[in-house]
Amino acid sequence: MLYEMLTCKVPFAGGNAVEVIARVLEREPAPLSDYMSSPAELQRIISKALKKNRDERYQTIKEMLVDLKRLRQELEFAKLERSATGPTEAATHPSGASADIRSRMSSA
Repeated sequence: MLYEMLTCKVPFAGGNAVEVIARVLEREPAPLSDYMSSPAELQRIISKALKKNRDERYQTIKEMLVDLKRLRQELEFAKLERSATGPTEAATHPSGASADIRSRMSSA
């Protein structure tokens, strides 16, 4: 669901249920970078959540929440650092990756 919220795309599309199931079993979803600029850590979190092997996925939603909160804190800290050193295009421009990610995460 988080993948869809961030990309506005389903991770595994198909014309019918059988095609979707086949793609879930056989393919990896397109990386977030195909749809948006995002921190590598966010891609790691999404990839871990969508791993084929259940032992490699998050075992609880709490584990995933911890990683997402840590990422949010890192993005907020980076924003503070940028504001202390002066504005940059990513910090001031609405299409900046960190602004985009923060807004999407805060609406979740």
